[in-house]
Amino acid sequence: MHLSVKNAKNPTLIKWLKTAGKFYAEELMHPNLIRRLSVKIEISDTLKTLGMCDWCDDYDRRPREFHIILKRQKRAALLFKSLAHEFVHVKQYARNEF
Repeated sequence: MHLSVKNAKNPTLIKWLKTAGKFYAEELMHPNLIRRLSVKIEISDTLKTLGMCDWCDDYDRRPREFHIILKRQKRAALLFKSLAHEFVHVKQYARNEF
């Protein structure tokens, strides 16, 4: 899985977001699926909800490129909880479970 983080100001936070993203993916999906995924995590100051997930590629069924946007939080626990929730959506989109 290719995983990138955008707009996180703290290098330690970037490291933990990548580690958490890989962990959530491994808990939710088969390794063969994980290998084909690309996920961009973006931290936003203007997002009205805690998080959102959408696919970026042209596939209507079983997309492989995703964009997760998370609202910047003072409490890291809420940020990681939101990330876990959005990874459930990644799994649902990737496996066409919606």
